[in-house]
Amino acid sequence: MSKDMLRDVERDGYLFPLDVLDEQATAKCRGHLLAIIDSPNASKLGNRGQLNNLHVFSPCVKKINRTPEILSAVEQIIGADILTWSTSVFRKDTNSNSLVSWHQDLTYWGFSSDQEVSVCASFECSQRSEWMYEISF
Repeated sequence: MSKDMLRDVERDGYLFPLDVLDEQATAKCRGHLLAIIDSPNASKLGNRGQLNNLHVFSPCVKKINRTPEILSAVEQIIGADILTWSTSVFRKDTNSNSLVSWHQDLTYWGFSSDQEVSVCASFECSQRSEWMYEISF
């Protein structure tokens, strides 16, 4: 990440965009996530269009968590001691009226430090306001 990008993170509190997956990998992950979301067992993983902790068993989410470009950016922000605390997947179809408002989960996680980074990933062309999935580190 360039010094200008790091300065932007420090000033604005976010980094956008950071392209990390090519079209083929994005399509593959999107298909994998939609299959999980649409499966009969999805309700066991969350509710109301939100699925949790897919990094525990999803090869696709594990791969995203270990993407060198993401890890490098996170490391430059908080250091090399990185732990995936949770993953949350929100389905937001194109033209949907559903909304996941900007919020901070840090208060509820019980961390002793605010050295936390959330990574939001969209798996189709979308505006920043239409992010489909959030993966929190």
